[in-house]
Amino acid sequence: MHEIHEKFTDRLKEKLHLQDRNKVFVICHRGNDSQKAVVRLRELFPLTQFRDIVGGYEAWAKQVDDKFPTY
Repeated sequence: MHEIHEKFTDRLKEKLHLQDRNKVFVICHRGNDSQKAVVRLRELFPLTQFRDIVGGYEAWAKQVDDKFPTY
């Protein structure tokens, strides 16, 4: 099981182009799933700084960039 977990985290790190001390922002529709994702990503990659966008891209579109696409 440890070997599977290690392969998964290595592949995820490669796909996300993570390097230690990177800052990564996570966004979702309303901010709920990104909060959960940030908790898990911090566990997997403690040297990378993960932050979620509070309110998701709906809030971002209203408060920051009104041209940001929403669905």
